[in-house]
Amino acid sequence: MRRILAIASLAFAIKVFLASLTAWSYEFIFLAKAASIKFEETKLNAAPWVKLENMLYKLWLTLPINHPSLDRWLIRLEVFPESFEGFLLIFLLKLPILILDVLCGVLIYKIAKVFDESKALTALMVWLLNPYVLLTAEMIGSNDLVLVFLVLLSIWLILKGKNFLSCFPLMIGTAFKFYSILATPILAIYMFKKGLKKNIMFLTLNVIVGVFLYSFWLSKAGLNFEYALVEYSPLTFQASEMFFSQYTARVGLSVASATAYAFLIFNYWKADKAEALIIKGLLGFLLAYFAFFNWWPQYLLILASFLALDYAENKKYFYAVLILAFLIELVYFEFATEQSLFFIYNYAGWMRKASLALIKFKSNIASEVVLGSLLRSIYAVLSLIYALKILFNFSLIKLKNPFCEI
Repeated sequence: MRRILAIASLAFAIKVFLASLTAWSYEFIFLAKAASIKFEETKLNAAPWVKLENMLYKLWLTLPINHPSLDRWLIRLEVFPESFEGFLLIFLLKLPILILDVLCGVLIYKIAKVFDESKALTALMVWLLNPYVLLTAEMIGSNDLVLVFLVLLSIWLILKGKNFLSCFPLMIGTAFKFYSILATPILAIYMFKKGLKKNIMFLTLNVIVGVFLYSFWLSKAGLNFEYALVEYSPLTFQASEMFFSQYTARVGLSVASATAYAFLIFNYWKADKAEALIIKGLLGFLLAYFAFFNWWPQYLLILASFLALDYAENKKYFYAVLILAFLIELVYFEFATEQSLFFIYNYAGWMRKASLALIKFKSNIASEVVLGSLLRSIYAVLSLIYALKILFNFSLIKLKNPFCEI
């Protein structure tokens, strides 16, 4: 146990260090600017996360230390952080993410313990040691761990028999990040199979309230609900999906495959395996959806949490899915700029050379058109195979061996 605690402590220390060092993702710069020097000038100060970050920024200002100007970083894009005070500011702004990371790990442990206590600690360590989580949460500065925590909390409450209470975290998650709604179909199917029809109605009502609250704070922040739904949600953003063809661009493969998977679960999932449905079934559903999704890296954090829960049984798929996801993002996503490499300022000459090399690699048309397409094809096939494996293990559908009939 001491060894486990030592490894977990080291992992958390590394998260704290890299979180405090990485200040150069587009998302984090935008957030830091909205929460500090531009807070009074923009309607985005109505957004809950921006309000929280502004409170932490003001806390930093009250500390008896020097307070370097943020204009150099946020406006002129010059070196930052370069002093203890700068590192401390980045740490404070990312402190909620670090806390959420640990809380997600605790819930993953508790959920895994319900099914198999011997695998609970493994699931926890897989989450804490997952470099994909470190990259997309702490280093990018993404707040998507909020919805991961709330979805996991909802599932844990269901497993504890508190079906009524489980609807509230999902409502809050939908109000904060609209794509929390992805968990709703599987939870509704679970409740239907358990005969909890009143809970289905309450779940639906809570999701509707969540959508209303999401729309409300968007309007307070000066954003249009319909525009935000189209441009910022992985459920409806047209450019985010691979399509059947250029002539049917409104029929996305992500939604189509996830809908088909939910239909198969509803009709064929074994009645005596209902509890497994909200873990294994939801994992398969997410795999089917994200198989064709041209995601931002942080959107896969919700998938990574369920992969951790399934790690003990499907290690090879765990590594294959996340490694392929990273390679795809290396081709499509900006992990390097003229100022930074993996969101760390180019303090040394070798870092600048590495950044320019990665930028050159990305700008090569063959990287995106050939390598990117090949990697995405492999990822889509692997994800669907993994999702179908889960379905066949827990459903009434059986594959026949054609060689046995010869």
